[in-house]
Parts: sequence; structure tokens; C-alpha cells
Amino acid sequence: MSPTPARLLAATVGGAATAAYYATPDVIRSRTARGWAKAALLLVATAATLPDARATWQHKRTAEPTPLTSLTWQDAADEVEAPGDGAPAPTFRSLPARKQAVIAGVGAAVMAGSVWATVATERWLYRRAETRRVAGARWAHTRTGLVMGGVAAALALIPDPPEGSDAPTGDATR
Repeated sequence: MSPTPARLLAATVGGAATAAYYATPDVIRSRTARGWAKAALLLVATAATLPDARATWQHKRTAEPTPLTSLTWQDAADEVEAPGDGAPAPTFRSLPARKQAVIAGVGAAVMAGSVWATVATERWLYRRAETRRVAGARWAHTRTGLVMGGVAAALALIPDPPEGSDAPTGDATR
């Protein structure tokens, strides 16, 4: 399945913006100006993803629900609760306040860890490129940027899982 033109645009612009984002220290020496340039690049990359995101949203909004006639007997059997099945899983709001606090705390810790890992990785990439620049490598940050831009473009081209597939692998043979 080939990607849509909107997805190709998002991948191309996103990859180029990512490469430029990481290459800014080679071109712009002022830290403040670099920050503004990176903010502008983020806006450009985000704007490039909007057509694909809007098309996906519109498609999901107007998609017909799966008709009941297309269900197999196995699908219906999976939905029926057998006697002796456990109680349905509780929702977050039905949990006691203490459990809600623990879940929220774990979620906050995971989020903080994610932010920390992202910042640490960004700093490591910058320091590594700066070390190469000081050692005399030309366009040291740009080399990192080209690799990161290629990764960003490749990730943007990964196709969506097939519709109706709830398996993590995209296996719709169920």
C-alpha cells in the first residue's frame, strides 16, 4: 500500500525540518536565535502533518460502523460472558481515591521520566556533535541532523494498521 500524498508531504517536510532542527548550531551561533529558529521549524513540521491528520479524522468520523451481519459466530461467542466469569474490570472513577492517587502518581512518574529521557538524549546529541566540531569536523551537527531527519521521515511513512484490527501486530485474521 502506497502512502497518501498528504502522508508523503508530512514525511518529507517533517524529515527536512528535523534535519534543519538538529543542524541549526552549525548555521546559527546565537542561542536565542537558535531557539526561535527551532520553534519555527516545529511549527512548519506540525503544519505539514495537519492535512494527513485532518483526513484521518474525517475518515474515522464518517466511517460506517461494522454491520452486525459481518460478525462471525466466534466474534459473538467472544462477547458473551460465560457463567462464572469474573466481574467486569473497574473503571478509573470507580476505584477508591487511594488507588486513583497511586495510578496518577505512576502516570506522572512515567511522564517525568519520558521528559527527562528526551532532554538527556537531546543534550547528549548536542554534546557529541560539539565534540566532533571542536575536533575539526565540518558540519558536525548537520550530520546528526541528516540521520535524525531520515529516521523521522521513515517513521512518518509507517502505514496505519488496517481498520478493524485490534491486534498489536495488525493481524486482522481474527
